Amino acid sequence: MPSIDISRHANHKVGQLIIDALNIKPDGFYPALIPLYETDVQRLKFTVKHKRSLIEVALDQGMVVSDGRSAVLCELEIELKQGKPKHAIDFARTWCATYGLWLSTISKPMKGQRLHDGLLSGQLSHETHQPKRYVNGKHMVKVVFQSCLNQILTNASEIGSGSQKADHTHQLRVGIRRLRTAMRELNILVDGIDPAWEAPLIDAFRALGQQRDDNYVTRELQPQIAAIGAPTVNTQRIEANMLDPGLVVRSEPFQGILLSIMGYVHSSYLTVLDDEKVKYRHQKVTRILAKNFGKLHANITKEGKKFLALNETQQHSVRKHFKRLRYLAEFSVPLYSGSPSKKKRINTFISGLKPVQDALGFYNDELTALQIYRKLAVKDKRAWFGAGWLSARRKNNAKNCQQEIDVFIKKFNEDKLFWQ
Repeated sequence: MPSIDISRHANHKVGQLIIDALNIKPDGFYPALIPLYETDVQRLKFTVKHKRSLIEVALDQGMVVSDGRSAVLCELEIELKQGKPKHAIDFARTWCATYGLWLSTISKPMKGQRLHDGLLSGQLSHETHQPKRYVNGKHMVKVVFQSCLNQILTNASEIGSGSQKADHTHQLRVGIRRLRTAMRELNILVDGIDPAWEAPLIDAFRALGQQRDDNYVTRELQPQIAAIGAPTVNTQRIEANMLDPGLVVRSEPFQGILLSIMGYVHSSYLTVLDDEKVKYRHQKVTRILAKNFGKLHANITKEGKKFLALNETQQHSVRKHFKRLRYLAEFSVPLYSGSPSKKKRINTFISGLKPVQDALGFYNDELTALQIYRKLAVKDKRAWFGAGWLSARRKNNAKNCQQEIDVFIKKFNEDKLFWQ
């Protein structure tokens, strides 16, 4: 291969970017470049016509190599060359169902860099990007759905590729919960949100939740209980029955729903925003969403005041309503960014939700763990220690939840609600 001379780019825009990135001083020397990783790929591609659209299908097979380490590459790229995005989505859905394909956002350079750095997986995705303002209701739905998809796809890609990190599973579940909230709370702004999308999302959410709960007991809670003198509990049965999260994210129903929602996000219905014929008929999005905020706030106020008197199912419902309120508020920040005072009010409201959610989340985690220990105790009597320990903490945990809820309700009364 010819030697690489980056000084050849000095008089171009990309050259200035290289100079800035490498911190090269005026009239300074350009450093020699060395390869961090290499890819050796053979590509087989062809173009097909599908429903009046042209789609390129490319199969890449090969290796990525770095410092004597190597990894196999096998990717299929489906790219719309001409036509409608929904045709490419339909084509991809058929191939996923037929050949067991699954979506991945991990590119070849990402794989090469990880191989060089000795990393098995990438970073988490906490998708929070928002525009400064929303054009209208359709624009809001498009941006929010895309944000949720980015968080889901990034973390699902890591899990599908073999990551066993609990944080990837947690962030994937957060992304799914955010998306379900958007589907529920923003459907008043648009048409076309299919209720059938929710069932596969719920199935994946629950399956991943079981794996997350089992990990919490075996890797976090059990060592804490053992440290205070508890007998050793045989958790092999839990570990043996743990569901592989990779199977969940690679499943046909989950992948199919992701493709359907991608198709909706990139549909002409949401993409064309300047044509008056397709603009949402109500421009006062804040006024419309205020009804949703009001209902959620009224619910948590009514039920939250009597949290200690509720059964576990009702308490969990209160927790879910707090989460929905928080996500809807986060989605709505750009609606209030035009005024510094309004932006401050909504951000203060979101910050005020955190202590409540932390208390409710901890309470829920220990309730779930209590149920797991009780099941373990059926065959392993030593698990009763953990069950008793958690039972003894339950009342104080519930009181802490009630206290945080009362503080929130008092602080954010009807006179201090940002949407009014």
